[in-house]
Amino acid sequence: MLSDYFDEFIGKSITITWSTNKSMIGKTGVVIDETKNTFVIADGKKTSVIPKNIAKFKFANQDSPLKGELLTMTPEDRIKNWNRTERKIKRLR
Repeated sequence: MLSDYFDEFIGKSITITWSTNKSMIGKTGVVIDETKNTFVIADGKKTSVIPKNIAKFKFANQDSPLKGELLTMTPEDRIKNWNRTERKIKRLR
C-alpha cells in the first residue's frame, strides 16, 4: 500500500526480506534510528546498520515488503514532500 511508505519507522519491528548482501536476508530487529540512506536496527544482542537502497523491508502489520530504494530520504522529507515522494514511488514500482 502506498501509504506504508509515509510511516514513521523508528520503534517498529523490521525484517529484511531481500538484499544484494545475502547475509542480511532474514535479519530482524527493531528500528532504533533512521538516516537518509540507512536503518539502524537492534536485535537484542547487537545493532546493525542496514543500507536502504540494497534491500526490501517488511515492517510489522504490513502485507508486502517495501523497496528500500523508495525510502532513501530523511523521514521529515518523506512526509514534507508527500506529492513528490508519491510520484517517485509510482514511477519506480
